[in-house]
Amino acid sequence: ALVTGVQTCALPICFPVTIRQSKRRHRKQMSTNKTDYIDNQRFFDELKQYKEEYTKAEAEGAKLPQIPKYICHSLILLAKNCTKHPRFYGYSKQIKEEMVLDAVENCTKYIRVFDVRYESKNPFSYFTTSIMRSFIRTIEAERLEIYVRYKTAARQDLLDESCLCIVTGK
Repeated sequence: ALVTGVQTCALPICFPVTIRQSKRRHRKQMSTNKTDYIDNQRFFDELKQYKEEYTKAEAEGAKLPQIPKYICHSLILLAKNCTKHPRFYGYSKQIKEEMVLDAVENCTKYIRVFDVRYESKNPFSYFTTSIMRSFIRTIEAERLEIYVRYKTAARQDLLDESCLCIVTGK
């Protein structure tokens, strides 16, 4: 039913709830989901333990340990949630998946660089920054690839030079 131009949900007539209000309520319910939560202290403790094992194995010349499942899960979850940032709304699902994969690869590559002795003890911030920078690098690489494709097609007289202004913004 429409009440003063606002679409309402199918609740009792005496208590109309607008769709906007129900979405707010839904967001609040989603944010309390335990599986989508990264415990910063546990994340730090796991990193600290992994760092000790890594340093010990490196000193002994033994096989390097695998990254624990909780750290991997946290990095993937963090990267997926960073794609929800308004800065990345306009990108396709395929590009977002590629961004997540590149970001997780980048984080696992530089996980040994994280300093557990640092005062802040905030791995969440460190890896979020790393992920966002990785996203930007992936986007720049995609733009360069698209530009090269258009430039090659224009040289082969398949496209006009006017199509390049769409890619480059000039």
